[in-house]
Amino acid sequence: MRKWNKGELVAEIPRVLNSTPTTVGANYTAAELLVSLNQVYSDIVEEAKQSAAAEHFIARSQIVWPANQNILELNDNLVGKEIRVVYDITDSQRPTILDIGNNPVEADIYWISPTALKWYNGPSAEKTLLFEVYTCADEMVEDDDEPVLIPRQFRNVLVWGTAIYQRDIQDERTPGPWNARYLRLLEAYIKHISRLRPNRIDSNSGLSYSITLGATPTEVLDTDNDS
Repeated sequence: MRKWNKGELVAEIPRVLNSTPTTVGANYTAAELLVSLNQVYSDIVEEAKQSAAAEHFIARSQIVWPANQNILELNDNLVGKEIRVVYDITDSQRPTILDIGNNPVEADIYWISPTALKWYNGPSAEKTLLFEVYTCADEMVEDDDEPVLIPRQFRNVLVWGTAIYQRDIQDERTPGPWNARYLRLLEAYIKHISRLRPNRIDSNSGLSYSITLGATPTEVLDTDNDS
């Protein structure tokens, strides 16, 4: 099976764009196609997150909050992510949900900026926190970069989605069969991830991804203590 990484996707899109005589696909540069490809990738993931497949886009990362330290800066891999819940897993046998407010009136732990938390008196002992966030599509740059939130067998949806997007940008009418094919591929992708148990761990980003890419189920959590 093809990997359908960034390089393969960008090479395939012009073939679709050139499939009708009215298209100006031959004039698209690789750089332009990549911008569109990344946008479509993001759009597809966000649409899937709004469906019953949302749990497949939950990522987890651990941070240690040192004793007597009032302020905790989030790791880079959490910045800009939509935080779902934060657990205190210091006692691995009895994890608890951390109550976090928007100001010191609401809770002892509260946000002081989009990237930092404050504990009014600081923890009396070191705490290990587990952040659950809804991840988003990472921008593809290098040819080997893959749209990891979409299983390989469904990545053709990116080819057709990007081709349609390019035609829209050029204010050109998209052939009806293109739209029909794209919608079928999108529906198949969302159905697939909706019915499978999340089990894929991404070991490169510092986040453990709850998505299924056909790998063996894994229950390991990545740990990042660079706080």
